[in-house]
Amino acid sequence: MIIRKIKSAFKLLKGGRIHAFFDRLPFAKQVISSTNLLPHPQNYEYILLGGHGLGMAAMIYYLKKIGAKPEEILSYEIVRPFIFYRNFSGMVLDKAPLNNQSQKILKICTKKVPVYQMVRDPISVIKSNINVTMFHCISKINNKKEAQDKLIEVIKNISHLMFYFGAQRKLIDHLKLDITYLTMQDVLESGMPTTLNNFVKRFNLNCDNVEKICSGESVVKGSIFPRCFPHIFRINGGGNLQYRQYQD
Repeated sequence: MIIRKIKSAFKLLKGGRIHAFFDRLPFAKQVISSTNLLPHPQNYEYILLGGHGLGMAAMIYYLKKIGAKPEEILSYEIVRPFIFYRNFSGMVLDKAPLNNQSQKILKICTKKVPVYQMVRDPISVIKSNINVTMFHCISKINNKKEAQDKLIEVIKNISHLMFYFGAQRKLIDHLKLDITYLTMQDVLESGMPTTLNNFVKRFNLNCDNVEKICSGESVVKGSIFPRCFPHIFRINGGGNLQYRQYQD
């Protein structure tokens, strides 16, 4: 097991995926992340604030398609080591980190840029987080009482991952040139083309086929599908074809 993990880590380094490599080292990562406290490039052109249950995965996906180059700078709650040396235009925060180090790193940034904050009513955000939690522990819940207890546990333990709108803004308020709020209507199929066209115009992106991108491709809502492996498909009664997802 250890040897396999070491081989996997070296493959990431060899393939240039240094940030994925650091994600495998949760303890060393925080120490190495302190290098972000040193002077570093500030090439970001906008900031995107959001989190789970706000359509953020779809937003990031489409921003990449139009060449807006978003980059999530946090791994769990730690700023990724050397992240500011990467080639990206959008600084993405998917939570409000609780640790002081991440807050200090953001404090030393000075470049003011447009801020986009994704918002949604808190009840819907709670429902989305509960659905994911329930999926992970569905085999351990035997009755309604246990489900209710899990609901209370989630609200108590990860409230900072759900109710972070003010906390996120406070982290980057000194970097705010102006702010645009993105609601669910702005990221659904009907509103996404307008939202992306606004990005294209504001940041002079080389993309003239936004409508085609939005109509020709679709993002699977949520991330339940890849978590449900193995999937078993029966082909014309001729046997089973299995797809499995492995994690090193």
